[in-house]
Amino acid sequence: MKLTYFLVGLALLGAATVYLVTRDPNADGHLDIYSFQKFKRSFNVQYKNEGEESYRLSVFLENLKMIEQHNADATRTYNQEVNQFSDLTNEEFGARYLMKSLPSQLNKSLPVLNLNETASQPIDWVPKNVLPAVKNQQQCGSCWAFSTAGLLESVYNIQNKPKTPISFSEQQLVDCCGAEGFGCEGCNGAWPTDAVSYVQKFGIVQENQYPYTAKDGNCNKTLENVGFKPSKQFQVPATDAALQAALQNSPISICVDASRWSSYASGVFPQSKCSSDPNAADHAVLLVGYNADGTWKVRNSWGTSWGQQGYITLAAGNTCGLENYAIYATY
Repeated sequence: MKLTYFLVGLALLGAATVYLVTRDPNADGHLDIYSFQKFKRSFNVQYKNEGEESYRLSVFLENLKMIEQHNADATRTYNQEVNQFSDLTNEEFGARYLMKSLPSQLNKSLPVLNLNETASQPIDWVPKNVLPAVKNQQQCGSCWAFSTAGLLESVYNIQNKPKTPISFSEQQLVDCCGAEGFGCEGCNGAWPTDAVSYVQKFGIVQENQYPYTAKDGNCNKTLENVGFKPSKQFQVPATDAALQAALQNSPISICVDASRWSSYASGVFPQSKCSSDPNAADHAVLLVGYNADGTWKVRNSWGTSWGQQGYITLAAGNTCGLENYAIYATY
C-alpha cells in the first residue's frame, strides 16, 4: 500500500506543524495523521524541530501500516498496537531499550537447581502480592537490573509477606555492579547472574533509598552492605518441567530475544517470531507464571502502556530462548 504525505504550513516560533496524509484511493483506512497526533498526546511526545517531526511521522506511518497488516491477518496468534515505541525504527528500538551487548559471564557454572518436576500446577504470581507495580526502565539498557530486582523482590516478599511488596533499587545495580568488578555494564547490559552475585556480597537497598535515574551514575557505596542479601542462586535446567517446578516457589529471571516485541499488544507471541538461540539474547525479564496450555507469563520493564499492562504471553516451549538463562535465588 503506497502512502504519500506532505506538509501543509510550517512551524513558526513554536507553532504546530500541520500535516495532511493521503492514502491510495483504493486502500482502506483513515487519515493516519490523526493517529500520529493521538500518539503524541498519549505518550507526551515532543520533537526538537520540524525536521525531526517530519522524519518521525514517516517512521510512524510505516509502523502503523505494518501493525494494520499484521492485525488484519486472521492466522496471527497475537495482536499489535501503537505504543510508546511506534515512532522508532526497529534498529532504534533495539539500541535504546535492549542490551547492546552482553559481557562475559563471571558465573559460568552456577549450581543446577534440582526440584521435583512431576505434575506441576499452573501458577500466576502476579495476584499473590509478591511484586511491586510494573516498572519502566526508560531509554537505558538496564533490563537486567529490573529482572534481577524482580527476582530478589519475589524472594524477599514471599519470605516476609509485607502488606505492601517492597521494591528494590535497580539504580544501585546499574551504578555499583560494574564498579565493584562483577562485569555489569550499566545501560549497555549485563547478565542477571552477575548482578545477583554482586547483591550476595554487597546487598541491595530499597528503591526509595536509591531512586532510579535511567542513566549510568557513580556508585553510592555508603548504601552497600546494609540491604538484603540472598543466600544462593541456581541455574534452572532448560526444560519446561524444570521451569514449571521452579515457578511453584518463586518467579524466575530469564534472558530472551525481544527484538520483535516492540509492538506487542495481546495474545500468544509465537516461537516463529523470535530466536531460541542462546546467542540471540538481548533482553532480561521476569518469568512469573505459566498456564494450563503451557504458555508462559512474562513481566517486562517497559511500563504498563506496553503489552498486557506490562506483561506478555509467550508460546509453550523455549520461545525466544526463555529457558536458556533461567536464574533462581533463595532467601
